[in-house]
Amino acid sequence: MPGLTGHELLAAVRENHPDTVRVMLTGDGRLDATVDAFEQGGVFRFLNKPCDVDLLDLTVLSALDQRAGRSALLS
Repeated sequence: MPGLTGHELLAAVRENHPDTVRVMLTGDGRLDATVDAFEQGGVFRFLNKPCDVDLLDLTVLSALDQRAGRSALLS
């Protein structure tokens, strides 16, 4: 992602596609990076690398459930 940090990318996605469910998977587990991801990017979940594949699977399923719940509220 030349020229962008992860939280900047997430913030742009949030602004341009607000109904997406955003998950951040990063090797940067610093507290300030986590806070930025939630505050600027509206992150649903924050995962650290290396990430257990079962946790990643559960996170994706949870994100899909979250998305389905949002869609039901808008209908």
